[in-house]
Amino acid sequence: MPRLPALRVGVLAELARQLRFEPPAAARRHLARAEELAHQLIESAPDASAASGFPEDWIVFRITGLRGDSVLHRASESALVIREALVADLPALIDRLSAAAELDPKEHPAPAWLSPADLCARWRISRKTLERYRRRGLVSRRITLGGGKQRVVFSRALVESFERRFAAELDAAGGFARLSKRERERIIARAARYRARFGWSLHRCAQRLAPRMARSIECIRLVLRDHDAQPLTPIFDDPPPLDRADVERLDALARRGGKVSAATRGMRKSRSTGHRAVNIARAERLRSLTLNGPVGPGFDAPNAERTILGHDAARLNLGTAGAGNASEVLRLAEQIDAEAAPFERARAAAYWFLLHSARTATAQLPRHQPSSDTLDHIETRLRWASRIKAEMVRSQLPLLVRAIESQTQRPVDTIAPAARRELIVIGLDAIIDAVDRFDPFKGGRLAAPVGVALARALSAFLRGIDPEMLSLNPRLASRAEPALRGIEDWTHRVHDWQRDLDLPRPVRDALDTLEPEAQRVIRLRFGLGAGPPMTVNACAEALAINPAAIRAIQRRIFAAAFGHRPEDAR
Repeated sequence: MPRLPALRVGVLAELARQLRFEPPAAARRHLARAEELAHQLIESAPDASAASGFPEDWIVFRITGLRGDSVLHRASESALVIREALVADLPALIDRLSAAAELDPKEHPAPAWLSPADLCARWRISRKTLERYRRRGLVSRRITLGGGKQRVVFSRALVESFERRFAAELDAAGGFARLSKRERERIIARAARYRARFGWSLHRCAQRLAPRMARSIECIRLVLRDHDAQPLTPIFDDPPPLDRADVERLDALARRGGKVSAATRGMRKSRSTGHRAVNIARAERLRSLTLNGPVGPGFDAPNAERTILGHDAARLNLGTAGAGNASEVLRLAEQIDAEAAPFERARAAAYWFLLHSARTATAQLPRHQPSSDTLDHIETRLRWASRIKAEMVRSQLPLLVRAIESQTQRPVDTIAPAARRELIVIGLDAIIDAVDRFDPFKGGRLAAPVGVALARALSAFLRGIDPEMLSLNPRLASRAEPALRGIEDWTHRVHDWQRDLDLPRPVRDALDTLEPEAQRVIRLRFGLGAGPPMTVNACAEALAINPAAIRAIQRRIFAAAFGHRPEDAR
C-alpha cells in the first residue's frame, strides 16, 4: 500500500486533522460530499470566476455541511484556495476519509469499482503515471481488509468522468511506447559520437537526439545519465545536478550579497543555472508562507490597486524604527493620537489587499523558471505589508500603556524596570498577533481584538510573578533604566518572513554610514522612513538609473555588511 499523500492546502490539512476521530458513519457522509465536489470540479472546466479560487468556509461547508468557523475555528474563514490546489489535494483528503469510514469490500463490487491494475490496463499506462493523475483530480477509496491491510479502488463513474475531461492526454499516454534496449543503445552510441567529435555536453546531445528519436529532451537525458551512473566508462564528465544543499548555499549567498556566478563556477555550473536555482528557492520560500486573510469586497475590482493602495494610510509615514527601550515606548505612547475609524480601516484594508495580491501572484508562479521581476514584486508586497502592520502596532501603544496600568494597578513609570520591560515586550507580542485577527470589513475597531489579547497576555504573566517584583523606589528609576537590555525593534519582527525578505540587521546598523546614493537606494527599496518599499524597476525609475545598477548597489552594500570580498558583489 502506498502511504497516504501529504496535504498541502491548509484548510484541507486542518479538516483532516479535525475529522480523524469522526465515527465511521459521519466519515461516510463527508466522503460522499467530498467525492461529489471532486466530480463537479473534474466535469467543469476552469473559468474566470474560479481563477481567484474558492473561499475556505465554502470548501468546509461543501465537505462537512457545517460552517467553517464551527469546524476549524480559523481566524480568517474568507481566505481563498486556488482551484488547481483544491483539485490536487482533494484525492488525498478522500483517501483519509475513506480509511476513517472503514469501508467494506463487499460494498465495492468489481464491475462498478476498478483496481489500480485494472485502470492501468484500461488506459495503457504505468503505475507511476497513474499516481501523477491523482494530482489532476483522480480520486480513489481505501477499503479496509482487516489485519491492518487496505486496498485501493476507483469508482467507474469518476473514472469515466476523468476520461471525458482528459481524453486527449489519456490517448497520448496510452499510445506512448517505452524505449527498447536497442533504442537505448542507439541513443548512447550517438551521444558518445557527438561527444567525441564535437565535445557537446549531455544537454546539447539530448537536444540533438530528442527530435531524431521522437522522444522528449528529458527522456534522452535520463537515458544518458543512467548510463553514466553505471560502473562503466562514462560518456560525459558533467557534474551532477545541484542538490538541495547546493541550492541552499547559493540562496544564502545571494541574500548576503555574494556573487552567485563565482560559486557556480566552483560547482562547474553556469551562471544562469545558479540564478535559476536561487529563483526557485525564493519561489519555494514564498509558497511556504501562510498568507490567508479576509478578502474585501473590492479586491478584485479593476481599480483596486489604485483605490486601496493609493490611500495615504497605505503610503505615508512608513518604515520608522520602533523604540529601543521601555522609556522610548512610553514617550511614543504619549505622542500618539487616536486614529479616525475610516483611516484605520483604510490602512487595514491595504494590509489585507497586499497579502491577497501576494498570495494570488505566488499561486501563479511557474514551478521551474520563476521570473526575477515577479519574485521581486511579490517580496516587495510582503515588505510593504510588514511596514503597514508595524504602523498598526504603533497606533496601539497608548492602549498598551493603559492595559499595563490597569492590570498592575499602578502608574507604569513606578513599575520596576525589569518587570516593566517584560510587560512591554509581552504586550507588543500580543498586539502583533491581534492585528492579524482584525477584519476591517466586518466593522469595529482594531482596539477590540488588541484589548482582549493584551488582557489575556498581561494577566497570564502577572499571575506567575511575585507582586513585590513590580515595586520600585521612584528615586532609583532613572538609574535603573539605562542598565536594562534594550527592546528589539518590533517593526522588523511583525512577520516571520522578515527574517529572509527584510533588511538584515548588519545592513540596518551600517545604513547611516553609507554614501548618500547608496542610502537612497536602500531606503527606497525597503521603505525606510519614507513611502512604501519599491521593486528594483520602480526604484530605478525613481532615481533615473539602470535597474542593473540598483542590483549592483544593493549587492555591494550587503556584501560589505556580511564580510564578503568586494569582487564577490560585482
